[in-house]
Amino acid sequence: IVQEDAKQANDLGLNGTPGFVLNGVKIKGAYPQEHFEKVIDALGVG
Repeated sequence: IVQEDAKQANDLGLNGTPGFVLNGVKIKGAYPQEHFEKVIDALGVG
């Protein structure tokens, strides 16, 4: 499972942790909660 997850992350261009994909928007690195809230609001979800 870990190897599959690592391959999927690599395919998405995420090569470290933490890494997130929110509705196609890649977020690489650690950010405060407010950053995620802004991204989610901008996407019109949530």
